Amino acid sequence: MDCNFIGNNFMGKLHDIEQHIQFIKYLKHEITIPEKILSLFLTTYWKHIINYKNDSHRNSYKLKDIKDKFEISDIYIFKICSIKTYCKEGFFVQEELCKLKNNKTGEYDIVEKYDTKILSREELLLKLYELRNLIHSSKTIVFQTHFRPNIIYNDDNKRIQNREIIFDTIDIFCKNNINVFVYDPSIIVKLYGTTMLIDDLHFSKEGYAKNFEYIYNNYIHNQC
Repeated sequence: MDCNFIGNNFMGKLHDIEQHIQFIKYLKHEITIPEKILSLFLTTYWKHIINYKNDSHRNSYKLKDIKDKFEISDIYIFKICSIKTYCKEGFFVQEELCKLKNNKTGEYDIVEKYDTKILSREELLLKLYELRNLIHSSKTIVFQTHFRPNIIYNDDNKRIQNREIIFDTIDIFCKNNINVFVYDPSIIVKLYGTTMLIDDLHFSKEGYAKNFEYIYNNYIHNQC
């Protein structure tokens, strides 16, 4: 659900499973999220977006369109690249939306205080089942994880523990359930080289294109 800010219905970057579950429940009108929390959860509700045009007035139309498409979709792709969650007043929010850039120093000032938690393997697994139960089991789910440098560089010394927890837990979940798949984007870098990256966290423009091409050919096309 990141998509490099591309698409008329972009509303925000969702990184962890709690954010995805919260957004789905919000779409389904199972929960109500206060406006002040929405401004910390979804980018387009943020009133002080830096370098982005504020299109909050379009949010109700976006949400309706996303909800309509969500209900009829056959395949869902969720990016899960973190097990650290950020919570404000019982709701999950985005880390970067608690900071504003100081134009004088160039540094980021903390403007919001969040409760944080790192999910255990067991908690992540339970949340995977919770998300699966929000979408009919006949429909396909693809979970995209974070880059794994130990895989990219074939060097076990480069393992990042939390990223391995995410991949291993989702992999176990997928092996024990139908119509769910885990996708490690490290494979794109292995196939096409490090020019697919702009840093160790993000794809280049070409990398995004190759990533989507791979997902389409290996998950979406096969389901059509």
